[in-house]
Parts: sequence; C-alpha cells; structure tokens
Amino acid sequence: MTESTASAMLREVEAAFDVSLFDRTPQGMTLTKAGEIAIGRLRGVSSELAMLTQELVQPEATPVLRIGAVQHTFFGVLQKVVPQLLAEMPCRLELCDATSSELASCLQQDELDCILGRMPEDWIESFQSPAFFYSPLYDEEICVVASPDHPFARCDAVILEDLVKESWVLPKPGSHLRHVLTTAFVSEGLPPPEALIETSSFVFTLPLLTGSKLLTVATRDHGVSYEWAGQVRVLPIKLPQLSPPVAFVAKKRSMKNPAVLTFWELLRRAESPPMI
Repeated sequence: MTESTASAMLREVEAAFDVSLFDRTPQGMTLTKAGEIAIGRLRGVSSELAMLTQELVQPEATPVLRIGAVQHTFFGVLQKVVPQLLAEMPCRLELCDATSSELASCLQQDELDCILGRMPEDWIESFQSPAFFYSPLYDEEICVVASPDHPFARCDAVILEDLVKESWVLPKPGSHLRHVLTTAFVSEGLPPPEALIETSSFVFTLPLLTGSKLLTVATRDHGVSYEWAGQVRVLPIKLPQLSPPVAFVAKKRSMKNPAVLTFWELLRRAESPPMI
C-alpha cells in the first residue's frame, strides 16, 4: 500500500466518524485524544477476532482464561479459588503477576480477560463506566514482618514509636505498601522509615530477613502464609487501613464468557479473606 493510498483511507475513516484521529505537523503525525480511543477499541476488536479465529479453527480446543492478579492474591484467595475453578470449568489458565497499574493497562488493551487487585485511583472512574464490570471484593490488611528470632517477635504488643530506629527492607518508593507504611508513621508525627535495602518483591525480601534484625511491610495474606511455615513473624501492630478494596474487573462483554463468570462467582463465595 502506498503512502498516498493510506492517507486517503485515513481521511475516509475520519470523514465517516467526523473527527480527526491524528494531528498533522511538519514533524509528523501524532494521535489525537479521539485517535487514542480509536486505537484502544481497535486493539480490543483485533484481540476478539484473534480469539474467534482460534475457536473456529480449533472448536474442540480447551478455552484459555487469562487472569491478571497482584502478587499477594496468589498467597491468599487464588490458592483457594483456582483449584475450584479448574474442577468446575474445563479451561486452561494463563496467570499474570504484575502491579495494579500494569494489570489495568493490560485489561484496557484486551491482553487479559479479567484482573484482580487494588485498582489505582486514576483507573477506578474508567472501570465504573458501562464498558467494564467492576466488583469490589474484600479489604486488604497491611502488616509489619520480622525474622522469628527478631527481638520484637517475642513481644505481645508493638507501637510505631518502637520501630523508628529499626532497619528496613522496603518496596521501592511509589509502591502502595511503602505509601501505607510512610503514612502511618507521618500521621503519628514520626519520621518515616528509611530503606536500608529496597526490593521489588516480598519473595526477594524473605531471605534478607532470616537471621537479621531487619523489618519489612507486607500484606497480611503474604505475612501469614510465611508465618505458618515458620519463616517470619507478623508483629503485633495494627497499621491504618488506607487501601482501596481488592476488586475484580473485566470488560462487560467478557462476562458472557462462562470461565470469567465462574471465576468471579467463586471469588465472591470465597470464605477467606472476608468478603465485602
């Protein structure tokens, strides 16, 4: 296809919708807001057509359910729900572990069928639009974690002031867990903890706690899972609840998929963590 032919086709599309999809400048072309919306929708259509083609070519193939989830849910609600889903629904799962913002972007671009996690504030309004199915599920607690032989692990109660001079392994700045911890200290008029070590995952943090006097912050699901295994101790201190609820989100049209619908119903019926 020649450049002139492509330009003519683009002008026809813009005329049909009576809107400019690109700003034309001497430096080139950039997407307008309408163009960004159109590209997002077209990606969705392309993804739907690819899945339809696969179903038509291989009608007997096992359907694939693409689930995105934040890390802590793999140690909590997903441990219970995934086996139930596979028992009730013949499907193959593709599980993606990422941050809530990354998952939201993947869902928007139809790279995932549904997502599970704390939804970023700048996405919640979009997810409450008619195009999406948004279902808050449960509130998430945050806890402070230490090695089982840490001096605070033997205490019956700990307050934030006790932790001011401690050394910490923390998630990177800008992460939700670090924000909750920092806010807890600042709200008590205390200096926020500084990270001696920064990591991107609790899995990486765990070996650093062993035999040390380092502290870290984690979701309660995460902390309790490792506490049961005797690897860490959840300290007896309560941090403020500043998190939006963990929610299930899918495109509205995806709720017609039996696997997506079954997954959501199992999440709603899950006994732990407590459901809203």
